Amino acid sequence: MTESPKADNAALDNLAYALHQRLDAQTDAIVALIRRSVPEYDVLPIEDVRFGIVEIVREVIAQVASLQVDATRIAPLADLARRRAEQGFPLGALTRSIQLGARYLLSEADTLAPKYHIDAPTMLKVHDFAWQFVTDAASVIAEIQRDIAIDAGHRESGRRADFLRGVLHGTLAPARLATEARVFGIDPTARYFPLRARPSGQQAEDRISSAIRRTSTTARHKPVLAVLEGDLVGLLPQPPTLPENTLAALGEAVRLSQAADSFRSASLALDAAAAFGREGVVTLADLGPLPLALMADDLAATVEQQYFRDLDSDYEANRDIEQTVWTFFECDLNADAAAEKLHVHRNTVRYRLGRFREITGLDVRANTHDFVLAWWALARRARQRQ
Repeated sequence: MTESPKADNAALDNLAYALHQRLDAQTDAIVALIRRSVPEYDVLPIEDVRFGIVEIVREVIAQVASLQVDATRIAPLADLARRRAEQGFPLGALTRSIQLGARYLLSEADTLAPKYHIDAPTMLKVHDFAWQFVTDAASVIAEIQRDIAIDAGHRESGRRADFLRGVLHGTLAPARLATEARVFGIDPTARYFPLRARPSGQQAEDRISSAIRRTSTTARHKPVLAVLEGDLVGLLPQPPTLPENTLAALGEAVRLSQAADSFRSASLALDAAAAFGREGVVTLADLGPLPLALMADDLAATVEQQYFRDLDSDYEANRDIEQTVWTFFECDLNADAAAEKLHVHRNTVRYRLGRFREITGLDVRANTHDFVLAWWALARRARQRQ
C-alpha cells in the first residue's frame, strides 16, 4: 500500500528531528572530519569552525521535511562567506565543507530511513534536495567570490592609476618611486615608453589594451596600464603594434624619474595626431611641425584676418587653390607629386600656387618666412576641417 503525502511528510518530520538529535551528539566528529578533509580549516579556531559548519547543516535539516530549498535561508551564507574571506580563508574550501556536510547528512538519513519507514523514492527526493541545497549554496558563495574579486580589482586598478599618475605627472616622491614600481612589476632601473591613447569607447579601449599587452610585453618586462581622466596611459617596455583604426602616442624610452617630460611629449603627439586624422603608434618626431598648428589661437586669428581675408571672401572659388597649396606642402614642395596626388596637370599646380601668392601676398616657393607662415595657417585650417 502506497503511503499518503501526509504520511510522507510526517515521516520526513520525524527524520528531521532525529537528524537534529544526532547532529548535537556528533558535532565534534563532523568538525574533525571537515578539518581533516579540508586543510584550510586548520587556520581557524575550532569554535569558529563548529559554529559555521553546524549552522549550515542545521539549515539543511530544517528544510528536509518540505524538500524545498528556501532561498531566504541560504542568503545568510553570504555573510559567512564574507567573514571567511576577511579571515583570508579560500571560499572554495567553504564550498567543499558544505559538500562534506551534505554527505554526512545523507549518510545519516540513509541509516535512519528504515526506522521511519521512508521508501526509496522518497529518499531519492531527499538526496536531490540536499544536492540542490549544495548547488544553490555554491552559487551564493561564487557570487560573493566574484564581488570580492571585482572589489579587489577596483582597488588594484585605483592604486595602479595613482602610481601612473604620480610617475607620468612627476608628482611621486623619489623615495617612493622604486618601492611603488616593484609592486606593479616595473623595474626602476629599466627604460620605459610613456604611452597615451584616447579610445572612443570601452570596446576601443579593450582592443588597444589587449594589443599593447600582447605586443609590448618582453621576456623580462610587461606594460602597466590604467585609465586617467578618460585616457589610456601606461609605461611600456617596447613599442606596441595596434589594431587598425586606433591611435596611441609614445614618448621616448626613459627611466621613471624622466617619465613626466617624455609623457608630455606623448600628449602633444596624441593631440596633433588626432587633430590630423593619423592612426597607429605615433611619436612627436613622426609628426614634424604638425603640433605647432595647435598653438597660439589668438595669433592664428590675426594671421588669417591679415593674409586670408581675400581667400575666404570667395572661398568656393578659391577652395581648390588652398587645397593645392596644402597638398604641395604635404608633398615636400614637389609640384609633380602634388599634381599626381590631386589628379591634375603640374601646370595647374603651378598656376594655383601663383594665384595663392596673388590673393594672400605669401610666396611659398621663394620666401622662407612666407612658407612657414602659410604652412602654419593652412595646417590649422586643415585640422579644423577634419
